[in-house]
Amino acid sequence: MLSELGRMCEQPLESKTTTTTTTRAQTTQPSQPKAKPLKQADAKHNNVKCYGEGRKMSNIRLQNGINSFCKNIGSDVGVQARDLDGRAAAGQQQLLSGSKKEYIKPFSVQEEISFSFEVLCGCSWTFSMDECTRYFKTPVDSCNCGGENGKQGGYGSNNCLRWKTDPNSSAY
Repeated sequence: MLSELGRMCEQPLESKTTTTTTTRAQTTQPSQPKAKPLKQADAKHNNVKCYGEGRKMSNIRLQNGINSFCKNIGSDVGVQARDLDGRAAAGQQQLLSGSKKEYIKPFSVQEEISFSFEVLCGCSWTFSMDECTRYFKTPVDSCNCGGENGKQGGYGSNNCLRWKTDPNSSAY
């Protein structure tokens, strides 16, 4: 009977089953601090300084030079590019910290205008032709207010930008 009980109590034969588990190692990158958003220019902080001496230039020449320089900036950031239908093509339209543009617009042997534009550290500026020309007109329209012509230029700045309109750059 023991033998029968022994058989009854015997453990069933184990079937050999192999289970394989694959675990994929995951590497996690340490979290990066989020970049601080770049400041934007605020016209409430505009400050204009007039040269008040040197060569005088007509308002129309200064306006033509300003328009030319702003078109150059727009072209640099892809804003002035046109598609086949004449529509403005999408482009990077931003100038970031440290961007600096300089340009000399010659008119004649005796007349030229020097322009410069800079985006200050920690800032960005989205190009707009209208806004660009307004910045460069500030030293023209805010200085030498005795009439429309006889302008000597100047420079300006705000919390994010620095610009200059200088008709006195060449020797006279």
